[in-house]
Amino acid sequence: MQQALKLAGYNPGPVDGNPGSQTLSAIAAVAAKHGIAWNGDPFSVGPEICTAVIIDAVAKVACGPASPLEVGCVIPPTTSPSRTAS
Repeated sequence: MQQALKLAGYNPGPVDGNPGSQTLSAIAAVAAKHGIAWNGDPFSVGPEICTAVIIDAVAKVACGPASPLEVGCVIPPTTSPSRTAS
């Protein structure tokens, strides 16, 4: 979770597997940004928060540091390459 938070642009503190105060603050920031209820227990992070972190990480990689909503960035769907007959 700490590495994912870091990739998404949050500051979870050291990526060491121990959920310290910076990790808890980062998780709380994700929950608040996405309107997800969270009880503050680092071991009760559910799929909604995990999905939100992934969405933020993908948006950061695809759109840069600005929020996709701020710059109108659209993450394109993956497409299969067209094949031509030889």
